[in-house]
Amino acid sequence: MPEAAPAVPTAPAPPTEAADAATRPSPTAATPPSATPPDAAPPSRLRTGRTERNAQAVRRSLDRTTTQLTLIDRRQLGRSDKAQFDTARQFVELAEAALEMNNIVFATELAEKASTLATALSFR
Repeated sequence: MPEAAPAVPTAPAPPTEAADAATRPSPTAATPPSATPPDAAPPSRLRTGRTERNAQAVRRSLDRTTTQLTLIDRRQLGRSDKAQFDTARQFVELAEAALEMNNIVFATELAEKASTLATALSFR
């Protein structure tokens, strides 16, 4: 009986194009699509009557604060008062931006801080 030749391992056959494509992730599968296109505007929030009234109250407060600040001559303030004046102005601007984004709670807090600073500066 002739001896059997030892089994020689052979290299696996190269994968076919179809098999390679099936195992390779597609470029779109690697990056999930974004929920909104980058140039789309953020969705608008629904405003209830109460929310609208709160926004109007914040606007009135900002108007009063702005009026108070226009009556103050910044040039006559000391260094720390000038810093408070500038901070009050920044709070007003940030509150207006928060209102634009319908963030009433944040706008309210900023408007209150601006009003507090403006009132304190008015009495100096």
